[in-house]
Amino acid sequence: GFFSGYTLNILTWEADPENTEMGFVISAQRVYRKTRTEDNSRWARIAELQGSIRTYEDRNVPSDSDYVYAVTCVDDEGNESAIY
Repeated sequence: GFFSGYTLNILTWEADPENTEMGFVISAQRVYRKTRTEDNSRWARIAELQGSIRTYEDRNVPSDSDYVYAVTCVDDEGNESAIY
């Protein structure tokens, strides 16, 4: 159905070729969100995806929101990349 006042944000990204060059095995990717005006301590993880996935749909987002997103990689040893 159609929900007035809400929107769908579709995120897509590409793999960093340096991960392969460095021999990293990416087992997961984490999607974070915060409002544009919040400081960097306010990132909230909203999804954890398999390492091969390169898209995420953030559904039912208030249409008046001003979100920014970040995606990190998690290697097969559990190390997570930084949010830039």
